[in-house]
Amino acid sequence: MTVSVADVMCKRVEFIDADANVLEAIENVVLKKISALVVKKDGKAVGVVTLRDIVLRCLSEGLDPRKVKVSEIASKPIIAVSGDAPIDEVVRLLKEHKITRVFVQENGTILGYVSLVELLPVYLRKYMGLQEAVV
Repeated sequence: MTVSVADVMCKRVEFIDADANVLEAIENVVLKKISALVVKKDGKAVGVVTLRDIVLRCLSEGLDPRKVKVSEIASKPIIAVSGDAPIDEVVRLLKEHKITRVFVQENGTILGYVSLVELLPVYLRKYMGLQEAVV
């Protein structure tokens, strides 16, 4: 059986408006215990703001997180695949774009993402000869 992105994706996706400030993003990631927010403008996903973006593109630069919009520091564009894409496509995109997650998108809607955390059980199962994914 070939493993598809839909089989392993994390469905917990959080969004933030492009005009929100970085302090709002910080509050979201801390309270929700997540490491990334999909940035939306006019209802469309336009980028992703990660802890890395917050620290390296705002805080470490001495910028005031109350005055910087998330759209100014977000990584763009969103790298996405469809739910029926093979896992190997995700791995290729992770390497090619030097990113940590690939989003799953259908008809312009973000449904989830696949990161290294979701990939690890797939490869453990494959290389350890396990029948079910390690959870």
